[in-house]
Amino acid sequence: MLTPIAQHEIPPLWDWVRAGLLQIKAKSTPAACPWQPEDVYLKLMTGGAALYVIGAEQGFCVLQRVECSYERVLFVWALWTPPRELWDERDDVMAALDDLARKLGLDRIRMFSSRDKGWEASKFFVPVSSILEREV
Repeated sequence: MLTPIAQHEIPPLWDWVRAGLLQIKAKSTPAACPWQPEDVYLKLMTGGAALYVIGAEQGFCVLQRVECSYERVLFVWALWTPPRELWDERDDVMAALDDLARKLGLDRIRMFSSRDKGWEASKFFVPVSSILEREV
């Protein structure tokens, strides 16, 4: 269900990944997605993030391993499929993410989204805090 993509395999897939990232940004608030696709590419090509293809190129996710003294997290930077492409397989996708996190010895999976209601309805993620900011 999740296939890791080696760094040398990313450039041929980049146009497809970039288009998906732009769709994510278009559906999100600027505060939730302050990054540009090129930021993602840089992290992927320097080992700061990993690209996984979902199914037979039915979607992708960009993941980061985040560790500190009190937690080990699989951070979902981006998860994209064409609308409803994997709706019936969403349980399998989430199970694959759970398996990956366990194999990496991580405690939890985390993501940020400006579309909380949709993710809350999915029952895969639960809200755990609010982020409050003030521009200066």
